[in-house]
Amino acid sequence: MKQIVLFLFALVCSFSVLAQETETYEYEPHFKQDDAIYARVGLSRPGLRANANHNIARITSYNFAFGYSRSLTYKGDVSLNGELGFSRQGFAFKDVTDPADPKEIRLHYVNIPVYLKYYPHPTIKSFYVGAGPQLGIRTSADMKTQGGGVLQISDEGLEDLDLSLIGVAGMHITRQLNMGVEVRYQHSFSKVITFMPEARQSVVQVSFFFPGEALLQFMQLFAYIPIF
Repeated sequence: MKQIVLFLFALVCSFSVLAQETETYEYEPHFKQDDAIYARVGLSRPGLRANANHNIARITSYNFAFGYSRSLTYKGDVSLNGELGFSRQGFAFKDVTDPADPKEIRLHYVNIPVYLKYYPHPTIKSFYVGAGPQLGIRTSADMKTQGGGVLQISDEGLEDLDLSLIGVAGMHITRQLNMGVEVRYQHSFSKVITFMPEARQSVVQVSFFFPGEALLQFMQLFAYIPIF
């Protein structure tokens, strides 16, 4: 009986010490904030995959987005991200010589990705990888000819929605959740054009993201500059 009492007393003391250590321990997160609004701009290399026509090439284009990032764990090693973005995608034709022939097909999208970021390295805490789904809504389409002309394309024969999976890898700068560089790959599962039913979009992006407040301040400043 005496041994049981001593054991219970020691157990209570150990729990008391553990509780005191837990109360005094404070985890210092790597990032300076738990959530952030950011803007992202960059260059894209869109094209088609799973296409039997080898006369198709990638084009160089742009991407732009506003996003929100929120840490999901107390360590800050997992974050949920959502964006509203604008991008020009499409593809080019090779070996075009006649000025009236189509050179590029350009598709304009509003993209809405929702994805998770994971920070796997215990030392390089700013490095991350991530993945998630994306919904693309086509807003317009045009064709650029070899001679430089631009013609609008009718909606007939083009798909309006694009369902994709994106994968990301990047690095934050100066422990800011809303500043860094990123490489992104978009893997589409939807048809693009009805006369090429096997073709799917494939987009590689390199972008820089920065605080959204900085862009808003720049836009406010730009609004006061007279344009003649």
